[in-house]
Amino acid sequence: MDGYEKNAIEAAEKHGLTMEILSLFSGKHFEDDVEKRDIYLIRLAMKDKEYIFEYGDSIINSKKANKKNPSMYDALSCLQKCDVGNFEDFCSDFGFNSEPISQYNRIKKLYNDLRKEYEGFSELFDNGEIPEDILEIC
Repeated sequence: MDGYEKNAIEAAEKHGLTMEILSLFSGKHFEDDVEKRDIYLIRLAMKDKEYIFEYGDSIINSKKANKKNPSMYDALSCLQKCDVGNFEDFCSDFGFNSEPISQYNRIKKLYNDLRKEYEGFSELFDNGEIPEDILEIC
């Protein structure tokens, strides 16, 4: 176990955060995927709250015969843990202001997906405030 995984497990245990893999299937996870990959349905839970999301594994790992399931670090590091703000701020912060208008729907969908992910994950924690040690997992 490397230091990243150790820190993720310790932070999760400290806050009573558990992880369960609910299912595994193969498919195209991202909009521009050409190849299929393993997609896990993961449940993170704390007290009486839960957040369920899809985790798309790497294509390389998906092709391995003796692949490993996503770890606590894998799950926590992929989640949006910081508020993305309003749409205008999001576009400015991530350099989308110069994108052609034809990309508007794609950018708006990305913004909405990240906002939903942040809100869903942060609801696990008291007052919706993600603890610093969880925020640092990236």
